Amino acid sequence: MIHLRISPWFRWCWRYLTPALTLSTLTFYVVTHRPLKYNDVEYPGWGLAIGYGLALSSIIMLPASMAYIWFSTPAMPNVNPII
Repeated sequence: MIHLRISPWFRWCWRYLTPALTLSTLTFYVVTHRPLKYNDVEYPGWGLAIGYGLALSSIIMLPASMAYIWFSTPAMPNVNPII
């Protein structure tokens, strides 16, 4: 768009480092997850499910919008991705 080349370092980070760190963070969370407690009282499973559902309902909109636009837009043959 503005004919600037991005550095190879940024390209490498965007393709490899960022997904690896994101996946490792998610894996660490899943492996070390413990039930939520407040004043030595453990929250019930349905409460955690409602909380995670509310968080997921706002987070899922970005990938869902991206997938909708990706699959509903016709292919453009003259597009050269920068990354």
